[in-house]
Amino acid sequence: MLFATHLTAQPGMFVEAIRALKNPSVPSGVTIREYLGVFSSNDAIIIFEAPDEATAVEFVGHYAEWFKTETAVAFPVEGYKWTR
Repeated sequence: MLFATHLTAQPGMFVEAIRALKNPSVPSGVTIREYLGVFSSNDAIIIFEAPDEATAVEFVGHYAEWFKTETAVAFPVEGYKWTR
């Protein structure tokens, strides 16, 4: 499964948050596709693969000390069935 997590650094924790991004703790079964810094209301986005939601929660939970997180299941647009 593919996931997209938006991360916003907790107030006063930006330096520690960036350090956590640069040295991730990645559980077995998780493959990181992209770490992206962004200029938006979020500070970063992580695109990753995990075998299931439980593993994704374990991975994202590592960032809860430094970031507010929001995670969504992601789908390639080629898989969408468009309607008229």
